[in-house]
Amino acid sequence: MIPQDEGDKNFRGGLDSLLLPSELLEHNLGGDNSAGPRNIAISSASWDASSGACVKTLQGHIDIVTSVAFSPDGRYLASGSSDRSWSSDYTVKIWDTSNGTCVKTLQGHDKDIYSVAFSPDGQYVASGSGDYTVKIWNTSNWVCIKTLQCHDNSVWSVAFSPDSQYLISGSLDRTSKIWDISNGTCVNTLQGHDKDIYSVAFSPDGRYVASGSGDHTVKIWNTSNWVCIKTLQGHRNTVYSVDFSPDSRYVASGSGDHTVKVWDADNNTCVKTLQGHDGPVWSVAFSPDGRYVASGSWDLTVKIWNTNNGACIKTLRGHRSTVYSVVFSPDGRYVASGASSDLGETTRTPDGRWVPSPLDLLKIWDGGSKVRR
Repeated sequence: MIPQDEGDKNFRGGLDSLLLPSELLEHNLGGDNSAGPRNIAISSASWDASSGACVKTLQGHIDIVTSVAFSPDGRYLASGSSDRSWSSDYTVKIWDTSNGTCVKTLQGHDKDIYSVAFSPDGQYVASGSGDYTVKIWNTSNWVCIKTLQCHDNSVWSVAFSPDSQYLISGSLDRTSKIWDISNGTCVNTLQGHDKDIYSVAFSPDGRYVASGSGDHTVKIWNTSNWVCIKTLQGHRNTVYSVDFSPDSRYVASGSGDHTVKVWDADNNTCVKTLQGHDGPVWSVAFSPDGRYVASGSWDLTVKIWNTNNGACIKTLRGHRSTVYSVVFSPDGRYVASGASSDLGETTRTPDGRWVPSPLDLLKIWDGGSKVRR
């Protein structure tokens, strides 16, 4: 269960907002797939950060889209899906962003997929799963070349180092692990959080990693010796997402306390608290130029914030349920978002099961220019 801060008197999420993605689906379905159609569909989208217009709907997933990531050249979008007990969707899908077609479906995980990431050199995709593993996929042929096993619980976040030689994974076992991509070995385990770890990120200069946890804190670790050098305190609930600014100076964090905070990692201070969401913030991402932060929330929206003055300059509406993942395209023109939905149609399979129809599953939104006010 996702932890809730008892001190948050404004929390209005109800039962659904307290459930993990897979548990939320089970709750909506009532745990029974034999009683006929159910009104559930899953959605992921890409938006133009300037106009908020939807330009593509990518169809293929039949479960919650928990994570989205652009390739370094912007040509592809990777999406990871959560799962229902009766589905076999445990997949990562690779989409051609130019025409919205699914060019590859990567299968191999035994449980929900919670995180996907492209390596900066574009050679690999990593996926973290509820089966306690991380898989590394070669983008030249989309084959799984390594399965990294060492965690004792679900892997909720994965991120590559800037040189693509290492990967960090954050887990519900309260640890982050550093992996050598060349041989698949775990070279270090970072311990210090008191609760589950939901998000990890490398700084673009490679000097630091950040981790966000259920203990309401963000920790900054020095990659030269893997020592925790700072603990950022200020959130009143679980930190679900962290991301570094392009210059590596700032860290954005999204929390169950409904806020986004921007921290100066050099002096350990919160420089901005971005308020406006009506529910937990599941995901945050800096724009490539560092001028904006995107955030996705339980309140069904994606918000774009000006990092200079903390103002929300755009609210992107279109998802019908929790937004679990947001990311800017490499050129800053688009924002992709992955979400769930409580509306949709169902299809009866040849073996008699009712499953969600692949409708409204991923969207791309366009406006023709970079983010601007």
